[in-house]
Amino acid sequence: MAGFDDGRILDGRVTSSEAETREYGCDLARRFFSRGGVLVLRGGLGAGKTQVARGLVEGLGGDARVVSSPTFPVMQEYGAASIPVLHFDWYRLEVQAEVVALGWWECLEEGALVIVEWGDRFPELLEGVGAAILDLRIVEGDCRNLRLAAWEDRDALTE
Repeated sequence: MAGFDDGRILDGRVTSSEAETREYGCDLARRFFSRGGVLVLRGGLGAGKTQVARGLVEGLGGDARVVSSPTFPVMQEYGAASIPVLHFDWYRLEVQAEVVALGWWECLEEGALVIVEWGDRFPELLEGVGAAILDLRIVEGDCRNLRLAAWEDRDALTE
């Protein structure tokens, strides 16, 4: 997935703790993803992707305590009060056929929030789905620079 031009930046924030990073996820859920969508979390190990996912689930009315990094199960589903949340981690997958075999296309039709970690491994699967990307960068210690950008046009994202 290529970088974004500044015209596609939807939101950004600097957080200084895990709690603030999780709260930013809550805020994103309420402002941009209350009706579902696809969000790619992009950042290195320890960048805060799981904290954001916890916040997203909490912001949709679910229990953030059930959220963990899906690296080994590859996909997890979390029930939320308003919509289901599907959390993918493509880090260990070798070919995009493995993602498809997990029911990727069916998941997009459910009206869920689909969170994808390491989505840059198979960008072809994200084309045409109206994905947004959250870049998470470690500044220092627990400080994170977070930037939400639209990967492609999605009118419903800001409605």
